[in-house]
Amino acid sequence: MEKDRTKWNRKFSERLGELNEPEPFVVQSADQLRPGSVLDLASGDGRNAVYLAAGGFSVCAVDISEVALKRLAQFAKRRQLPIQTRQMDLDETRDLDALGAFDNLLACHYKPAPDLLDRFPLLVRPGGMVILCVFNLRQHHEHGFSLRYCAQDEEYLNSLPGFEVLQYEKMADNGAYLDGYLFRRK
Repeated sequence: MEKDRTKWNRKFSERLGELNEPEPFVVQSADQLRPGSVLDLASGDGRNAVYLAAGGFSVCAVDISEVALKRLAQFAKRRQLPIQTRQMDLDETRDLDALGAFDNLLACHYKPAPDLLDRFPLLVRPGGMVILCVFNLRQHHEHGFSLRYCAQDEEYLNSLPGFEVLQYEKMADNGAYLDGYLFRRK
C-alpha cells in the first residue's frame, strides 16, 4: 500500500544515529535457529538482520520502506555483512514466493495477516524455525497502540498448521509489551 510505504519512509527518514539493539526475544532464541538462511519480514532498518548476519546467518531482509532498507544496507556495509534486501509490501503475499524457501523466518514487531501466515510453509524449509514477536493487548491498553496491530492472548498458538510451538511467552521490554513465539516446521 502506498500509504503504508509513505508512512514508514517518513518514520525511517527521521531516525538518526545507530541501529537499535536487537529484539531480546530474537537474541534469546537465536541459538535454536537452524544454521543457514533467515528471511526477516518487516525488517525495518535491520536491527535483527544485522545481529543474525553477524552470527553467521545468510539474511534476506524484506520491508515496505526503501528508506529503512537503505539504512540497513549502510549498517551492513559498515560491518561488512552480506545482507540481501527486498522492498515488498507484505500484503502482496504472492510476491514472497519468488524468494524461495529459507531455513528460518523472523517477523518481529509485525502482526502477520492470515494470508501471510498461509505462506509460511512455502517460505520455511522442513525442520526450519520461525520466530514471531508481536505486540499484545497490553500494548494497546498501556500505550493506545492500535488494536489492529496487537495480537490476542495466545492468538498464534494454533495458527500455523504443520508447525509445532516450541515456546510461547509474554514479555515486557522498555515499555513494549510483546508475545514471543518459537515454532518449528514439521
